[in-house]
Amino acid sequence: MPVPVSDDTPSPLLLLLPLLSRVLAPPAHLSARLTKTQLLIVTALSYHESFHMSQLAAYLSFSKEQATRAAAPLVEAGLVERFAQSENRTRVFLRLTADGKNLADELRAQFSSQLKACVSASLSEPEQLELREAAETLVRLLSKI
Repeated sequence: MPVPVSDDTPSPLLLLLPLLSRVLAPPAHLSARLTKTQLLIVTALSYHESFHMSQLAAYLSFSKEQATRAAAPLVEAGLVERFAQSENRTRVFLRLTADGKNLADELRAQFSSQLKACVSASLSEPEQLELREAAETLVRLLSKI
């Protein structure tokens, strides 16, 4: 069963992506193969069991057509699979394959490493503590939305 996601509400954490994308970049071997949109789809699917195409588009603030076009190469590459549920075969869902989950884990580790390096190089110890506390507060508050 897919994790319920509202069709019209993007994830609040995705509002941070433009800011974080200034300091985070996908690994070079992936950026040549996958678009930013495709990397976002893999990341979104790593946090949810599955999405139907309208949910995915709303979650990422894309058009349904953009999400569909971006997902097709992920399916062809074996990173994502399409499936339908027996109770409603007209809705097509997406979920990560084992290779897709491995890719998502790699992305998460890479982004975490980059962010830690950027924070360490750019902020003093007190500023790092302040950022850590602010991030914890932000995550706590956004989880209530």
